[in-house]
Amino acid sequence: MYVQTPENHSAKMTDSIKTRLEKEWDLDEGFLGRLRMRVFDQEAHRRLLEILSQIPASPTLDRDLVRLIWYIPVFLEWNKEQVVSISNVDETTYERAGNALLGEIERILGLP
Repeated sequence: MYVQTPENHSAKMTDSIKTRLEKEWDLDEGFLGRLRMRVFDQEAHRRLLEILSQIPASPTLDRDLVRLIWYIPVFLEWNKEQVVSISNVDETTYERAGNALLGEIERILGLP
């Protein structure tokens, strides 16, 4: 008989979040993947923020989870000029979106 413990519940939650984060890098539907294609999708941005908000701040984090989120601020900065010049988003909106994501990542990972 399977008994759910806090540990395996946490592992399942982490796996679900990792799966959802990986999808955000998908070129066709993910916020980050579409951004790579120079498309800013406001709804997908909200979805990514919601996923990040579900990650608890913790003294230990799953390595794959960190792998999926640490690069987001760098990725946003590198793509900013191209996305703003080609997409349907202005620079202020893009920066606010990036700051919101950065705030969640800082909450999760902490600051030095």
